[in-house]
Amino acid sequence: MRYSHPLLDEWMATQSWVNRVKRTGLSTQPCGVPIFLSLVSRKPSLILEPNWSQIYRGEKVTLTCEMQDDGGTQWTYEWRTTNGKTITSSEHKTITATEFDSGEYSCRGFRDYKLTEWSDSVRLTVKRESD
Repeated sequence: MRYSHPLLDEWMATQSWVNRVKRTGLSTQPCGVPIFLSLVSRKPSLILEPNWSQIYRGEKVTLTCEMQDDGGTQWTYEWRTTNGKTITSSEHKTITATEFDSGEYSCRGFRDYKLTEWSDSVRLTVKRESD
């Protein structure tokens, strides 16, 4: 039986993310040096454009992860989908829709050793023309 607690789960997710940062070279720290991240209490807004939760296969939709802050260093974003994939990219994610893109999306930001909470999720449903 696995022990679970929200703070422990967030710490484990953060450690996984830090390991990915170290592997991809986004950090200047050597792999053996621990990196400490502080969790930012505010979370980004996830905007869907066009603002339709249901689209047809082949249509394009842009997801934007928007962080309201004081400016400064650019945020890097991590995207999470219901299929379990996470990717690191810019604040925009453009999708040319297939049925496999249906699901819930959320994002969070990373900057200067600060990590935000996950945004509220947005559901996207991709339909075939004949549906």
